[in-house]
Amino acid sequence: MKILLYLIFALCIIVVLFSCKKTTQTYKFNLTNNPNFPSYLFVPVTINNNPYSFLFDTGTELTLIDSFASKTGLNTDKKTFITLQTANSTKISDSVGCAKLNYSIDNFHSKGIFYVLGREQAKIINKVGAEAILGMDKIKQFNWLFNFADSMITFSKDKIELPALPDDKILTLDFYTKPGGGTNMNITLDGQCFQDILFDTGFETFFSFFGKEQSIDIIFNEPDFTAYRIKQGAVIGMDTDTGLVSLIDSIQINDFKMHSIVATKNPKVVTNTIITANFVRRFRMMYFDSKNRKIQLYVSPSDSARYERKDIQEFIKTYLPRIQENNGDTVEIKTSEVEKLIHR
Repeated sequence: MKILLYLIFALCIIVVLFSCKKTTQTYKFNLTNNPNFPSYLFVPVTINNNPYSFLFDTGTELTLIDSFASKTGLNTDKKTFITLQTANSTKISDSVGCAKLNYSIDNFHSKGIFYVLGREQAKIINKVGAEAILGMDKIKQFNWLFNFADSMITFSKDKIELPALPDDKILTLDFYTKPGGGTNMNITLDGQCFQDILFDTGFETFFSFFGKEQSIDIIFNEPDFTAYRIKQGAVIGMDTDTGLVSLIDSIQINDFKMHSIVATKNPKVVTNTIITANFVRRFRMMYFDSKNRKIQLYVSPSDSARYERKDIQEFIKTYLPRIQENNGDTVEIKTSEVEKLIHR
C-alpha cells in the first residue's frame, strides 16, 4: 500500500512539474525586402512603438542603431568612445550612446542593450539601406529560419520544425564566435582547409559583368586566394578595379558541391575571407541554429533559379577553350576584353 502511495505521490510531482514547465513560443513574420539591397536580410523591430528595419548581420558582434533613434526617447547621457572598422578597413571613431531598451520582434517582447551610433558611424549602416543592425549579441539568443521562397522568418528559443522538401540538398556549416567578432567557421574548399572564414549576412560586393553588376559569393583575403589558386590551377581570372575575380565552374564546400561560384581577392579586405549575403540568397532556405552553432542552407534544384547562376556558366563556357589551350593553367582576362564581349 505504501509503495502505491509513493507511486501516486511521484506521479503527482511529475504532473505538476510538467504543468509548470514554460512553453517555448515560436514567432513567425514577413521578411522585409528592400529592392535596392535584395541580398540583405531585414528584420522589423519595434522600439517604444516605433518600427525600425534592422539588418540581420551575422558579421557584427553588437546591435547598433542610428543616432536618429533619439526620437524614441533614448537617454544617451552615458557615452563611450569606440572605433568601428568596416570590411574595407575604414576606421571611424565616434561617440556612442548605450541604452537599455524595451523592444519587440513580432509578439516577442524583451529588454536589451542597444548601442546608439554617432553621426559619422551611422553613415556606414545607412549605406546598406539599414536603420539599424541586429548583431550577434541578439541573434545568438534565438534559432532563426529564413524561408526565402515564402519571404517568411521564424524564430524561437527552441528547435524549429523545418519545411524541408524531398529533393533538398543541404550545406551544413559549423560556426563559432570570438570576442569582438561575428560568425566564424573553418571549412574545406575543394579539399583545402581554410580557417576563420567570416559568414557575413551583412556584407556583399559586386563587379561589372556583361553590362550589369554581378554579386560575388566569396571574398577571399589575399593569403587564402593565393593558396586556393595555386592548388586548384584552372580557374578563369578577371582583372577589375576592385581586385582579381575568379569565375569557378564548381566548388566543393565541405561535402557539398556547388556549380558556378564567383570568388575574388579584394585588396580592401585585409582580415577574414568572407561568405557574403549573396551566397546565402542563392539558397531556398537558411536555418541559423544558434543553440547548436550550426548553419544549414537548403536548396531544391527543381525550384532555385539563383542557385545555378546561369549567367556565370555562359561566361565560363566562352573561355573554356582558352583554358584548354593554356594546358589548364589560370587564364587572366582583362576588363577591356569583357567590355568587347558586352558590345559584340
